[in-house]
Amino acid sequence: MRPSGLWNILVVEDSEERKVWFREQYKDADELVFTDDPDEAIRLLSREKEWDVLFLDHDLGREPKSGRNVTLWLCEQPRAHQKDVYTLVHSVNVVSGPKIEREMLAAGRPCRWLPFYILASKV
Repeated sequence: MRPSGLWNILVVEDSEERKVWFREQYKDADELVFTDDPDEAIRLLSREKEWDVLFLDHDLGREPKSGRNVTLWLCEQPRAHQKDVYTLVHSVNVVSGPKIEREMLAAGRPCRWLPFYILASKV
């Protein structure tokens, strides 16, 4: 993390209500970028820019693609891309959220599943 405490944050989310919450909570971030498209998230993560935090939702309303596509891409990378990004899976999907967390941890990537309603209550 940066000494300043300000971060580059990527939020993969389709809910406008949740986006408002993230904007309020992280208004002092160096950069706060939103996408609801898994392919765009992968493009953003594949660039040389280092992200500090990735907030990842599973269900994005873009079936058959989901936040898990982003997870699979990250897990396939030998930490060449985004080696230090911390992923917080905020999906309320009780099957996919923990599954993403397990896959990321097994790939050696820092990750935690924290459903949005719990995340929002802790701040």
